[in-house]
Amino acid sequence: MDPERANSVRLRPTQIIVGALCVGVVVFGAVVASLVWPGRQSGWFVTSQDVFEWTAKGLLFVGIVVGAILWGIARRQARARAAGLTEDHARDTLLPLFQAGIIMRAAMVEGPGIVCIVVALLCHNVWMLAWAGVSVAGLVAIFPTWATYERFVLDAVRRE
Repeated sequence: MDPERANSVRLRPTQIIVGALCVGVVVFGAVVASLVWPGRQSGWFVTSQDVFEWTAKGLLFVGIVVGAILWGIARRQARARAAGLTEDHARDTLLPLFQAGIIMRAAMVEGPGIVCIVVALLCHNVWMLAWAGVSVAGLVAIFPTWATYERFVLDAVRRE
């Protein structure tokens, strides 16, 4: 197996998990959109609608910030683990840490996206789906590739 294909296979589980998180938000959002689209007959109305909406938006903001913090922690741990390693050896050693960091970061963005969709359903507010779209955009932005892993390894090995 050529090295490029081998690298792709090694990263595939993380890509599948992040992709699945993203698809989950999109599919659930599409279902709820069909229920809350303007012009449809209103369903259950929640009197504390603003509380739900602002809580969901706040969770999304907190998820993005916490995800970034967790990613920073993973990067610092990678630097500590890569101390004294060659770039090739670090590449083999750091993959589990990279995968765990990406999965935690993705989960911190995906969860609030789902909450935004639930709030759209409960409050019958189609605009909350746009906030779920922010979650999807965040997942797409951090989708793992071999190039992002290479940057992760180089950042860990080359401390300047």
